[in-house]
Amino acid sequence: MSWKKCLPILLTLGLMGCGENPDKHFETGLENYNRKDFTIAKTYLRKALAIKPDYVPAYLLLGRIGVESGDEQAAELNYRNAYNIARERDFQLHEEDLRARDDRVGLYWQEAAYYLADLEFQSQNYNRAVALYDEILDHENSGYWLKRAFEAKEVTRDFFDYRKRLQQLRQEKYANQNDPRVNADMALLMMDMATGLTRMGKLKSVSEQVAVSKDFREQAEMALEEIYAASPDVHLPKTEAVIAYTESQELLMRGKFDEALKAAKEASEKDPENARYHFAVANILQVIDNQSESASHLDQIISYAKRAVDLEPEVWRYSIFYAGRLREIGQLEESKVYLERARRNCNEDQVLREIDETLAAIEEALAAQETGESASGASESE
Repeated sequence: MSWKKCLPILLTLGLMGCGENPDKHFETGLENYNRKDFTIAKTYLRKALAIKPDYVPAYLLLGRIGVESGDEQAAELNYRNAYNIARERDFQLHEEDLRARDDRVGLYWQEAAYYLADLEFQSQNYNRAVALYDEILDHENSGYWLKRAFEAKEVTRDFFDYRKRLQQLRQEKYANQNDPRVNADMALLMMDMATGLTRMGKLKSVSEQVAVSKDFREQAEMALEEIYAASPDVHLPKTEAVIAYTESQELLMRGKFDEALKAAKEASEKDPENARYHFAVANILQVIDNQSESASHLDQIISYAKRAVDLEPEVWRYSIFYAGRLREIGQLEESKVYLERARRNCNEDQVLREIDETLAAIEEALAAQETGESASGASESE
């Protein structure tokens, strides 16, 4: 081939950076990332982006490096670039995306969406956070991120209500500094927030929230003592129940299960019409059973869960939990009834899919039972 014929090819290679391959730069960056040599890793990842500016895995890995090195600005910038490019493609995966997913570091565009949603959550932009979580939930291939996004979305919705409730309670506390009911409600709200943060894995923020809750609980206890001392005929069992329940949740977080159980039972006895207290007892008993192979409180768990379901039949979490325990003891028809109730009260696609899978398994088990009984009956008649 003459040099004149080679010239267009040579010019093309020159414009492409002499045939440089972004994959090789990415792989070298990944190797250095795995060795925790972030400086060199970033150099090679940027080389990959210089060749292919829409190389999503490079942005994702740069975002992760930003998180691990404490550079929040770099993490946000790179995750945002990754998310925006992925969204422009309608989240269709390219060849390099698939390779990065198969790699042991598991790079997914959902990681960027989750990080950006978390930033919105921290800024109390709850609607924008939910929209980002929905992007993840709308894609069945979200895998590991699907469950995280579902939990985070639920907590984010709760926090929208928590913030409104907090504003209201602050106004009430300003008007009634020593009202034990207001302080108890503040303690409960702070503990609910701590529980939500735990579900999202924000463990660094949980301890501070628990400490604030404890402070309000102690204020409520002191105010109650003053009221009872001044007016022996006054009795505020619902406030006492809130205090006991809040304490039970703190003890549960600290791993003091027996003490947590005692406090939760106290709450359920002081305010027997409150479903969440009965469910708390059932949940703590379940935690205790899960921690020990020999312990078995299934009868008590079912009893307390049934009380919670009866008091608040529209709460799908209660119905699912109760249905699960009924299934354990072989009451499949009744379990099916409560799962179907949960399905009617739930509008979360992820939960609905899980309910449908469980219902299908129950139907299969019931059909097998019926077949077995029919075969047994036929054998006896013979």
